[in-house]
Amino acid sequence: MMKFLILIDRNTIRENRFAGKRIHFLPGRSTKTETGTVVFDVLELHTLEPAPTHFFEYIPTTVICENCGHIFLHTELLDDEILGNFYKNFCPKCHESECCEIEFEQLKPEMIGETDKDKGEIGR
Repeated sequence: MMKFLILIDRNTIRENRFAGKRIHFLPGRSTKTETGTVVFDVLELHTLEPAPTHFFEYIPTTVICENCGHIFLHTELLDDEILGNFYKNFCPKCHESECCEIEFEQLKPEMIGETDKDKGEIGR
């Protein structure tokens, strides 16, 4: 099976100021009181894994379906759960699962560099 490497877009790497935390507070619904004051509900989100040190995006990459030969971007791949079984990498044309093998590049310290200072921090 043909394997495709999906690369990190170096221009999208951003520092996460909440790195390592497992509890996050997110703004929820806003309501207006009788006095006109706007009050926001706060949603408390608990995660099993600590928040990552950085956020980033992957470069959309062209892949080829092993079953029908359809050429498309990896972002068009579909996943599904059928009767409790999880299937991944469905071709958007022939709908066969595992139509190609994908490996995602992992973030490495040398990729981070000084760019965070220029781009601004996420979560401020």
